[in-house]
Amino acid sequence: MSGILATVISGIVLGTLMRRSPMSALAGEVEDLWDVIAFALTSLVSLLIGFAIALAALGSAVVGIIVGTIAAIVARGFIVYVPALVTRLMWRTRALPSGWDHVVFWSGLRGAIALAAALSLPADFPQRDLLQEISLGIVLLTLVAQGATAGFVVRRALPQNA
Repeated sequence: MSGILATVISGIVLGTLMRRSPMSALAGEVEDLWDVIAFALTSLVSLLIGFAIALAALGSAVVGIIVGTIAAIVARGFIVYVPALVTRLMWRTRALPSGWDHVVFWSGLRGAIALAAALSLPADFPQRDLLQEISLGIVLLTLVAQGATAGFVVRRALPQNA
C-alpha cells in the first residue's frame, strides 16, 4: 500500500537477483555508482551545514550535545542488544558470532540524515538554531569518538582467528 515500501522491497529483490545473475559485474558497477552518488550528496549536506552552523556556536549547546550523545548511544545499545538477546533466548543460539553485536553497536555513527532533518526545520521553529547546533555536536562527537575507537572495538570484540 505504500509507494516507499514498494520501492524499497523492489530494490532489495532486484539487487538480490542481479547479484545471482551472470550480470553480477554490472551490479557491482551500479553499486559503485550509488556509492559515488551517496558520497557527493553527503559532501553537499556537509557543505550546507558549514554554511548554516558556525562551529563557535557549539559552545552554547555543550549540555545538550552531551545529553543527546548519551541518549543516542543508550538508544543504539537498546536497539542492538535487546534483539540479539531475544534471538539468543528464542532459538538458543547466537544470531551473530561472539563480539559482532559489540561492533554493530559501536559502529552506529550518526550522520547526514540527522543534520539534514535539523537543517530542514522551518525558520520560525522554536529554538531551531539550538537544535541544529546540538545535532551537529552529536554528529561530530560520535564521528570523532566512535570513529577513532572503532578499530580498537573491532580488534577487541572479534576473535583473533576470524
